[in-house]
Amino acid sequence: MNKEKFEEKASQQALPVMIEFKDQVFPLLFEKQTPYACLTFSKEAIELNDINPITNKKGKTFGGWIYPDIKRIEFLSVPKNFGVVIGNQGVPNNLGLKIIFKNGNVYGVECEDMNVAPLLIDFLPEHGIEVADRLLDK
Repeated sequence: MNKEKFEEKASQQALPVMIEFKDQVFPLLFEKQTPYACLTFSKEAIELNDINPITNKKGKTFGGWIYPDIKRIEFLSVPKNFGVVIGNQGVPNNLGLKIIFKNGNVYGVECEDMNVAPLLIDFLPEHGIEVADRLLDK
């Protein structure tokens, strides 16, 4: 994968991703879709990394976005579509991120693990990024 191809796809539909934050990986195991990439939230930028198809772990970096270029990130609750799942209680949701840049570009990604949301909601304003928490919107 390269950055241009990732951005092209993410501008058209929310891409499944793995998220790494402070050496924690979300999700640890993929339930439905293999992620297109791993987004690593570092001190300086969001790095875009390949996923190693053998280990399903973060691979080499193929690009990234520096925080000063990002205007806002919207956090959304996205229903998972499993079809029929035996023993599933309730409707599990994915975390949707809508990344809005100062130049007008908008990219969508989706992570199967909602547990990273509070960590990122606390972290991003420290880097001048507006956070729109829409997780409880109906």
